[in-house]
Amino acid sequence: MSNSNTGRLRTCAVIVAAGNSSRMGTDKIFYEVEGRPLIGYTLHAFEQAQTISGVVIVTREDCVEKMRQLSADCGFDKVTAVVCGGANRQESVKKGIEAAGDGQDFFCIHDGARPLISPEQIDRINRRAYECGAVCCGTHVVNTFKMIDRDGYVTQTLDRDRVISVATPQTFAADLYRDVLQRCSQKLADFTDDAGLVAQAGYPVCFVACDSDNVKITTPEDLDYFKWAGRKRNLFDKQS
Repeated sequence: MSNSNTGRLRTCAVIVAAGNSSRMGTDKIFYEVEGRPLIGYTLHAFEQAQTISGVVIVTREDCVEKMRQLSADCGFDKVTAVVCGGANRQESVKKGIEAAGDGQDFFCIHDGARPLISPEQIDRINRRAYECGAVCCGTHVVNTFKMIDRDGYVTQTLDRDRVISVATPQTFAADLYRDVLQRCSQKLADFTDDAGLVAQAGYPVCFVACDSDNVKITTPEDLDYFKWAGRKRNLFDKQS
């Protein structure tokens, strides 16, 4: 797809924050760091991204009103809807896309628990999607990875140069993703990320490298890393 009309493209972010935080021992999306809930840092990046025209937040049923209030209190004007998630991640994404309504050209899907994403990365990923229709981001792996069989025997050593660790945002043309949801509606629970679902449906997905600190906050150790990286980037000063 040509990027000559990117200024007129409507790209809606779908922020998925519907997990139960079982490995954190606390509700991570509302855990406060330097006076702001974790999800607030994620939303701030999308609020600042030039390519994002609207934001839909998907969260747990018991968090919907709290998330709406947070968005209003923080002045996140791009947030157009906060909705309850589904039984699994892909069902939650589907609910977010349904809430976005018609008129969207692209969907930029992101984990709410990745607060170190930057507006610049979001824009770079989206602009690549405007060219090729489907994009996932991530980092090249450093370690050596091997495939094993069900009995635990090594069957293959993977080429490190061709192996990536996948993250979000992942951005897709709206018509493409809606087609995938319709065709794969009975298989949504089988996929842990949107790029896998799109590839399974037969669409090519491009890769865009993102910063290695774009981690998903899953454990208390991840939270410590966020605090360290946030201070290093002066993130807390920018959003105070």
